[in-house]
This record gives sequence, C-alpha cells and structure tokens, in this order.
Amino acid sequence: MKLKFIPKQVQHRIYLTPAILFVLLALFFVSVGTYFQNNEQAIERAKAQSFASQVVTNFHSLAAERHQALYSLMQNWPVMQPNFIDWFNVQAINLLGIQRGYSSLTYMDGTGKVKWIVKPTYQHADFWDESLIGQPFPHSELLAGMHRDTFHSELVRNEQGEPFLLYGRLISSHEPHLGYVLATFDIQSWLTIASGQLVEQHYLSQLVDAAESKVISGIPGFKTTQNEIMASAAFTLFDNAWSLRLKSNEHTPSGGIWVTIVGMIMSLLATVVLFKLLKSTMHLDISQLRFKTASEAALDALLIYQRRGNEYFLVESNKIAQQLFNASASELCHKSLSQQLAVFKLSHILAEVDNVVETDEPYEEYIEVNSSFVVPTWVKIQIVRAGKDIAVTVRDVTERFKAQRELQQSEEKYRRLIDGLYRHFVYTKTPNQTFVYVSNGVKSILDIEPDDFCLQQVYLTDASNETLRGYIEPLVKQGVNPPLYKLQFKTVSGDTRVIEFADNGVFDRHGKLIAIEGIARDITAEYALQEQVAYQANHDQLTGLMNRYAFDQYLGELIKSIDKHAASAVMCFIDMDRFKLVWSPRGRPATQRNRLFVW
Repeated sequence: MKLKFIPKQVQHRIYLTPAILFVLLALFFVSVGTYFQNNEQAIERAKAQSFASQVVTNFHSLAAERHQALYSLMQNWPVMQPNFIDWFNVQAINLLGIQRGYSSLTYMDGTGKVKWIVKPTYQHADFWDESLIGQPFPHSELLAGMHRDTFHSELVRNEQGEPFLLYGRLISSHEPHLGYVLATFDIQSWLTIASGQLVEQHYLSQLVDAAESKVISGIPGFKTTQNEIMASAAFTLFDNAWSLRLKSNEHTPSGGIWVTIVGMIMSLLATVVLFKLLKSTMHLDISQLRFKTASEAALDALLIYQRRGNEYFLVESNKIAQQLFNASASELCHKSLSQQLAVFKLSHILAEVDNVVETDEPYEEYIEVNSSFVVPTWVKIQIVRAGKDIAVTVRDVTERFKAQRELQQSEEKYRRLIDGLYRHFVYTKTPNQTFVYVSNGVKSILDIEPDDFCLQQVYLTDASNETLRGYIEPLVKQGVNPPLYKLQFKTVSGDTRVIEFADNGVFDRHGKLIAIEGIARDITAEYALQEQVAYQANHDQLTGLMNRYAFDQYLGELIKSIDKHAASAVMCFIDMDRFKLVWSPRGRPATQRNRLFVW
C-alpha cells in the first residue's frame, strides 16, 4: 500500500529504519542459535558414545552368561543317565526361564539326528520348529565345525530375514556319542535387552557385521546416513566382529534452532511494530478524518463514551445519532451514562457495560423504548469495548418488529383456521409419498395423533398402497397434479375410513419435485352411499343377482379378458320350467324360498 500525502524522503525512512533493525537482530539471533546448536550436538554425541559403550558392555555380559550356562550344562551332563532327553528337557526349561534371548535349545545325538528341541514360553522369533525332532540336522556344515571342545558360532537368518546366532559344540570330544547341544540366539532380542537395561531410551540402534559391512539387526524404522550417526562402537561377540551404530530418535529441533526461530520471529515482530508505529504516526490525522467520514456515513447511530472515574460520559456522536434522538434530548448529553439509562428506564444495561469492559465481549439487545426523547419505539443496541472507553451503536428496528408481529399474527390465524377444520386435514408429503406434516384434523378422522401418523405411516390398506405406487406417484413425478383420488386408511380401532386427497406438487426452479402439499377430507359416508346406490342399480332386488345391464357389462369385460389372455370360459343357462306357477299365485315370499332351495 502506498503512503500518500507523505514526502518521499520520509517514506524512505519509514521503510529503511525497520529493515536495518531486522538485519541486525537476525544476525545476532542466528549467531547465538548456531553457538547453542554446536554445543548441544557435542554434548549429545558424548552421551551417545557413552550409551554405545554401555550397550556393548551389556552384549559382552549377555554372551558371557549364556556361554557359561551352556558350558555348565555340558559339564554336568549325566553320562550314566538312562534317558538323556528327559534330563535335557528339564535343564533347558530351567535355563530358558532364567535367561532371555534364546530362540531354542536343541539336543542332537552323535549321528547328528535331532532328538529334542526346547523353546521359551515367552514371545520370541523362531528359526526352526519342533518338526525337526527325529530328523537329521539340516545344517551338516555347522556340525562339521563343532567336532572339538571349543564352541562354534555362525550367523544365519530365517525365512523372514530375522538374524539368529547358532552357538554350540560337542558335549564331550572324548565321548562323541553323547551328541551335541546347540543354542539359537535371537539377535534382535539381544539388542533390545542390551539397550533396554539402560535409562537413556531416545536412541535408535543398529548392529553391523564389521567384516562384510552388512546390517545384522536394528530397531524397525532405523534408516540413517553417515552424517546422522551419533556414535559407533566395534566389539567381538562369539568370534564375530560387529559394530554398533546409534542415532537420535528425537526429531524435535534443538535449543539452538529454537533460539534462532524465536529470535527471527521476535526480529520480524519488532520490525513490523516499528514500521506500524512509524506509519500510524504519519497517518494519524488521515485515519481520524477517514473514521469521522465513515461514522457519518454509517446507517447506525454511533455514540462514544469516555470513562472518567467510575462513570462514562458522551464525548462523540455521528449525524444518525442526532436524527435518532429528538431535539429535547440535547439536555441528556451532559449527563453520565447511568443517568441517561435511568431516564429511559434501562438501568439494567449498566451492569452489561461493566461486563463488556471486563471481558471484552460485545453486548447486544433489542429494546422497546417508550420515551419522548427517542423517535423509534424499537431499537437494536450494541455495546463494544474501545480501550478503556466504550462504543454504543443504536439502530432503528421499529418497522422490522412491526412486520414480524404482523407475520406472527398471520401465522397464528392460519394455524387456527387449519386446526379448526372438521373431517379435513392439510398435509405435506415427500416425493416418495411419505407424510412429514398433517394438521390436527387427522385426529378427528382416524383417532391418531398427527405426530404418530407421520412417524408410523402404516395405516394405508394394501389396495391403497398399490394405487399410490401404480397411478399417483408416476403422475406427480412427471409434474402432473393427479385428479382427486381416494385412499383407505385403518383407524386405531380397526375401522376403515375412505379419504379423498387433492395433491399439488411443489417444484424447485429447475422443475424438480421437492414436496407434495394438499388437503384431504373424509368421504367414508359418501363413499358407502355411492357403493349402495351402485349395487342397487346393478342388481335385482328379489334375487340379488346382476340385472340385465350389469350382466351385459360383466359379459363384455369377460370376453375382452379372454381375448387378451387367450383364455377360455363357460357360460351355463338354467331354465326353470313353470316358474310363473310359483310366482303368480303365491307371490314373492314363496318365490324367495324357492330360489333359496334351488341355489
């Protein structure tokens, strides 16, 4: 934004001074942050190196304890024991329960056949399973290196790529028939145990084969470059040369970075504040002029009250305020806000003013005013905090409240008219013929509450449901209002009511059906009367059979149905001889009895 009405020399100073301040502060905080970061990195590397040394020491301790345990097992081997498997099973279970890190302990006889495998009960990775029992040992090359009194070790991996260390020897080189004892160590478990015994846990560790420079094991997710390695330590384990690498597991910025970031933010804020102060000082007069112009052009009355002690006094107002208040209200301008509110009998607003000042939350209310000092009768008042002062806006909403009141009265009149209908009810349905609103008239017809009627929607008979789906719904969805139609409903007591509906579709601006509105009336009595008249017009009063006109209509429809469906039908003609002899002398009662006898 250009700074108008300000000389170019002054504009240069406004921009240049904050820029120089930002550069100086940024250089200072970057230097301090770099110093702290280098110092922290040195301390962290020293801690990591110490941690690596402790982990290596734990590895040596684990190896020594398990070597001694296996050596003691072989030294105490019972030469005269009739069942080596039982003795080995008991000793192996005890050993695995005391020491962690084993995957299995295996006993093989002198021929290399696997006699027994013992696995720990705790969760562990497997290199092989019990299916090897009774089978020749699959790693014959390993047995070749175990034909002496010294232990032999080999690093292998299972099918999942997990590393294991095989460690064993002959039980006795003088008695090779006793067989072999082989331990499988889970290297990942060893790494977890060696690292977990220490307090520091914010390092990721990785074991590397020093001879081949291949990764043996590591914490999942450990991927690092040479620059990220915090510490490394080389050591020998069971005649294998390994190296331990560590990197930090914490990705939070160091204190030096935080110092730099916070310093840059503070430098930027200081620069922005200085720029704003310089610019606001130059624009003060212009801003005051703009504010004055805007307040005069506003649609609301604006009143500014200044705090003096415990009271508020009017210090500024716009033209709308002068139009909103009568000329006689000028004497109120010199009174405090509490005195002005007392005149209008609105003293309760004073407590809200204090709350606005304390919490900085605006206050808004619609108030009815009956005073000769104010032109409108309804106003909307809003109070906001302006520093230690307050700003009050007042809007004339008299016409709006009059319109709302007239609308409410019209709605109440319409509702009374609708609810007062007898044997009629007004309804609104979805395009799927689901009732969403019915008036109270449905109670007088079906003895069902309107809400229950809309909620359940199970009172239609099956025939009426088919009428809706097959005839009414297609017409309405096509945008055609159907003619008057009748539906049958069941009341709570089980009676059937015939109701006539007049649907009127409601469509949006795109011509899509969004609702169905209409009025329904109970025509049960009229419908029953129509049915009775139709029956009497088409049936003989004496016999109850169809008369000639009805029979002709029925016969014509039957013939059309036969032609349409390629079906067949039979018509029987029964002639009663001398029927007139019964009718003429004896009259209708005898004829009726005779008809019943014949049928």
